[in-house]
Amino acid sequence: MPNANHHAKRSQRASTSVLPVRVNGMIEKKRALEKIPTGIEGFDDLTSGGLPRGRTTLLVGGPGCGKTVLALQTLVNGAREGTAGIFVAFEENVDHVIANGGRFGWKISELQKRHLYFLNAQLSPDVVKAGAFDLTGLLLGLEAKAREMGAKLIVFDALDVLLSLLDDRAAERREIYRIQEWLARTGLTGIVTTKVEENEPPIAPRFGFMQFMADCVVHLRRGCKSLSVNCSSIAMPSSPAGAAKRWRA
Repeated sequence: MPNANHHAKRSQRASTSVLPVRVNGMIEKKRALEKIPTGIEGFDDLTSGGLPRGRTTLLVGGPGCGKTVLALQTLVNGAREGTAGIFVAFEENVDHVIANGGRFGWKISELQKRHLYFLNAQLSPDVVKAGAFDLTGLLLGLEAKAREMGAKLIVFDALDVLLSLLDDRAAERREIYRIQEWLARTGLTGIVTTKVEENEPPIAPRFGFMQFMADCVVHLRRGCKSLSVNCSSIAMPSSPAGAAKRWRA
């Protein structure tokens, strides 16, 4: 049986990939984006290492398709290898998120001591609509916490819930761009989850602009086959030209 060092080395190798590029008729090797492994072996293999490091990934899909689980597993996988991360919950209480993670055998309570931080960020509609609301204070607090613990990865779970409370298209865009600029400035790898209904397109028309804040968009869809739930597709830009790699399970 492979030992822990073997797995650690395999994970490190999977974090980068080399792409062949033709330049002036000659084939040269060009290093692709560095990746953060999610810990899901098949997913990481098919995406050449996982999610792009130092960039923003948008996880989108219907209820129960695994957006939060995928985001949380990426955090847990990083924490196991010493990469600190933060989980910001705009909808579900973090106690429930942690409990759900425990069902997979993840010892989150142990990882919280040094490498994981969970924040309940649920806001009441009255607070959001009481006046000029923005995320500046929240982001300043998160930046201080990230600096304190040396975090490299952050999850904003159910951002669509916060945006729906704003109930103002201009304000929604303003706060999305605020998060985008904050992630770029801090250099943190960001994972943002947002919900769409099963009969809606991958990005709901109201929040369609969210895809432009992300370097990688993962669309998860739930399908029932032999009583199993399948996340059936992923589209990830692999170059500035937007070439897509698709994963089907």
